[in-house]
Amino acid sequence: MALIIITAVGCNQPVSNEAQKYSEIPLVKWLNDYSVEKDEPNYSDNLIYNDCLEVTFEYSYEKNGKIKYFKQNGIFSEWEFITEKELNNGVGVKWIKLTSKNPNESFNNAPQSVIQYEFINSKNQNLGFESTGVIENYSNVVKHNTRSGFFRPLFSFPWPSVKFPIENNKTWNWKFAYDSSVYGDDRIYNWDGITEMKYDYNYWGDTTLTLQFGDVVTSKYEAFGTNGEIENRLIYFFNSKIGFVKQEFYTHDGTKIVIEAVDYQNKCNEY
Repeated sequence: MALIIITAVGCNQPVSNEAQKYSEIPLVKWLNDYSVEKDEPNYSDNLIYNDCLEVTFEYSYEKNGKIKYFKQNGIFSEWEFITEKELNNGVGVKWIKLTSKNPNESFNNAPQSVIQYEFINSKNQNLGFESTGVIENYSNVVKHNTRSGFFRPLFSFPWPSVKFPIENNKTWNWKFAYDSSVYGDDRIYNWDGITEMKYDYNYWGDTTLTLQFGDVVTSKYEAFGTNGEIENRLIYFFNSKIGFVKQEFYTHDGTKIVIEAVDYQNKCNEY
């Protein structure tokens, strides 16, 4: 498969999860429980989400024993499920490639810095782009997943995030409100009107994942979200060099959606 180029990881050398050293620049509170840079540029000390990073993901959807894929027309547009045969014929989205445009003042998105998702079909053809935000500093990393089409309802799940130092921040909570007319979808996850989701995060220690490009040592988290009636759950895995390499979404009605890294490249390193 031409898309997968193994350049970042040796066959017998796992990607370590050793903490990186961030500069202690001035920070201010953001969304009540996280911290962002007080001064621009907000990408000034991005050690993961900078112009060197390129991670390609695959996704899977399963409900009641059925596995499905999706196609969409443009960003934030209508979408529909498709079969595996259609996917392999180039109809829908097979891969999502994450890159970062930092440092680059043209892409600064205060108080966040910017990441870009590229949607790719099975024939390696580009189907579109989406840009969104990420926070990265010595206090925390908070990333927005893609909110395009099929993935839009997942924005109301706990956001993948890490608080440093990891060993000292095993639990935390926060909350955020969502409008069903923007983020709800009966096919995946829905509610009525505007609801406030309350989130509880738990760190479960380090674990090694065996991904397509090699072994990666990660910090494992489990987060729960509820509005008192519906519940969702996110299990996710963070590596200090690559970022969030795997996420497992579990909806209140039995749907499981997995987003997992299948290729990683540090474009600034030569091998």
